[in-house]
Amino acid sequence: MFVVKYRKIFYSITALLTAFSIFAISYWGLNFGIDFKGGAIAEVEYKDRPSKESVESSIKALNLGEFSVRPSGDNAFLIKTRELSNEERQSVISAVVGTTSGATLKQFDSVGPVL
Repeated sequence: MFVVKYRKIFYSITALLTAFSIFAISYWGLNFGIDFKGGAIAEVEYKDRPSKESVESSIKALNLGEFSVRPSGDNAFLIKTRELSNEERQSVISAVVGTTSGATLKQFDSVGPVL
């Protein structure tokens, strides 16, 4: 058997990959998403969906930190951010919905951390 004959080589490769994985997790850490940290999710529907970059730039101007904008269906965006105060929530809604005619906020929910 090929694997048994060269087992020392395969053990070495496995040990090397395991050591690199442990180093990578300890050095760079894990990037926990909204599912683990909690935050806010908004779904905005448009008649004519604008470009993703224009929605991102309007949210980036609010200086909220990390966020993500993903297309949802044919004419909507799903926006995920950290937990927001009431003032920040209103500013996000006005920045995303208020700039485009025919935009409606379908949902805005706060999500608690879940493991």
